Amino acid sequence: MSEGLVVVDGSPTISVVLVVKDEESIAQSLTELRPQLEQFGAPCIVVDASQGRLQHIEREFDWVTWIEFDQPLGRRYTISHQRNIGVRASTTNLVAFCDAGGRPGSDWLLHLLDACGKAEVVCGPVLSLDQPPRPAVNLIEDDTPVYLVCSANMALHRSAFDKIGGFNEALDHAEDIDFGWRVLEAGFKVEPVPAAIMYMRWGDYKEQRRRNYRYGRSMPILWAEHPNRVFEYWRRYPDSIFYSSWIVVAPLAALLCLVSPLFPSAWLALLIIPIAKNRRSQRPFENLILKLTYGWGSIRTIPRALGVLLGLRPNRHGR
Repeated sequence: MSEGLVVVDGSPTISVVLVVKDEESIAQSLTELRPQLEQFGAPCIVVDASQGRLQHIEREFDWVTWIEFDQPLGRRYTISHQRNIGVRASTTNLVAFCDAGGRPGSDWLLHLLDACGKAEVVCGPVLSLDQPPRPAVNLIEDDTPVYLVCSANMALHRSAFDKIGGFNEALDHAEDIDFGWRVLEAGFKVEPVPAAIMYMRWGDYKEQRRRNYRYGRSMPILWAEHPNRVFEYWRRYPDSIFYSSWIVVAPLAALLCLVSPLFPSAWLALLIIPIAKNRRSQRPFENLILKLTYGWGSIRTIPRALGVLLGLRPNRHGR
């Protein structure tokens, strides 16, 4: 791959794909994206699963290629399907992703284009606009490999996408993490672009709980898809196993109360660790509930993940 991608004026080099269901906030994303798209003559593709509920926005942004998507029977979440359709509908060598509601920083697309001259997949940071702000995603230094790909701010070479077969449509969530790991396994690079900033509102506390539960449910499936990465993931993100383990031990702690009250007390005392860790947070107890919600979601999916791991359920990519 050549260093320093050259962008030729008037010749589209990159497309930007957004997937949406019912997020009215896509209108703001398209408005803020348009100047950067026009700068490079970049086509914009929206894959819409709203079943016509966003037609008023589609009419307003008539310069966008709008693809109506019909959800497969029995599937509630179709983010992977929509991303695949968007990429395959593009006619450019490079494709960038922005989530509905995302607000690109200055020269966002320019920074992604430049970085695509050095790696097959690149990711910029996603910064929270919430108050208090949620933790930033992929806010990492140059030359530090990206471990968890976030498709809310990502660009890729179409050749890499085609080589690994796109996003895994068997996954409801965390399809971008799975995609990034399969990119690495195929021998491609995944690099950070600190200057390509995307801003995002993650929603109110209720929405954050729902999101944490959904992502908690996705992780055991992801670990079953990539068992070779399980212990490395747990090392990097011990919270992902701590809270689910804490919940699983609850019945035993209650039973041991018959032996000594010290056992349930010690079990409850374990939560002092995360509370102390987040003591400077404006909402330490809310953060604790979010973590426990994530852990509960993980527990709910363990039987399915075991089926995938043992080959009893067809959840693997390409099967």
